Amino acid sequence: MLEKVRANRAPGNIIMTEENSECYMDLFDLMLMVNSPQGDFGCQVPLFPLVYSDRMMVNCFLYYPKTENVNSMTFRMKNMMGLLWGAQLGWVKPELIMAPEARTEALFLRDMVHFRRNQHDLIYGGRFIREVIPGGDNPVLMVENMGSSPTVRGAEWIGSKGVKATLLVNMDDKQHQVKLPDGDLFKIDARSCIRVNNP
Repeated sequence: MLEKVRANRAPGNIIMTEENSECYMDLFDLMLMVNSPQGDFGCQVPLFPLVYSDRMMVNCFLYYPKTENVNSMTFRMKNMMGLLWGAQLGWVKPELIMAPEARTEALFLRDMVHFRRNQHDLIYGGRFIREVIPGGDNPVLMVENMGSSPTVRGAEWIGSKGVKATLLVNMDDKQHQVKLPDGDLFKIDARSCIRVNNP
């Protein structure tokens, strides 16, 4: 059925899924990366991006239950992880993210989307190599419905043309100076992203 849909779709149209499943990767252009448990009982690992980041584009990451506020550290963490793991961002109801009380998170999401747009040389056709948890001034927070997380998280990527870089995101309201595994120190502003090109 999906092969027939693909063969007869209008030029320029894409086919995407709810959830991601490796056995259907050749039939879809985009997969919703959402089948991850949420709760304080464990931590998520980027297994799908580690294996398939150079073969499948994914969009969004996790969802926002009706009981969860958008103006929260949970929202920030979900989008930070989505960005670092290669997902397209923005899966949120407009009336929630555009509400006055969510202005800080809306600006953070906007900045992450703009930042991601400049990482296409890594994300499209590139490979997600590993998560990076910087040392230095990087406090651990308890995030509702997500468990504990360092304030600043990162990811190493290698682009399809061999370019290597580490992406860092700070979800906190404060600037932090963090240390990467090679010993280099970087200041990262509150609610911001930086790219560190690797040799």
